[in-house]
Amino acid sequence: EWGQVLVSIRATPISPADLYNVQVGSWGMRTDPLEPPFVAGNDGIGVVVKVGPGVKSLTENDWVLPFKPGMGTWTSQYLI
Repeated sequence: EWGQVLVSIRATPISPADLYNVQVGSWGMRTDPLEPPFVAGNDGIGVVVKVGPGVKSLTENDWVLPFKPGMGTWTSQYLI
């Protein structure tokens, strides 16, 4: 897909903020609570598996970090 990047998540911590998001649905980052189903996780590190056409700043095998809160890093792969 144009401008998309597939990332394989390699490691994510379990932080108090993540647990609070799961229990309550918000940690001050959002004004609206998260509604199930959602994927928890704000932090982590991953490797680019595939880049879509139009992506110029990343290539396959680049290591990447989440760029905004609430991306749902408790998953094995993430499509940005």
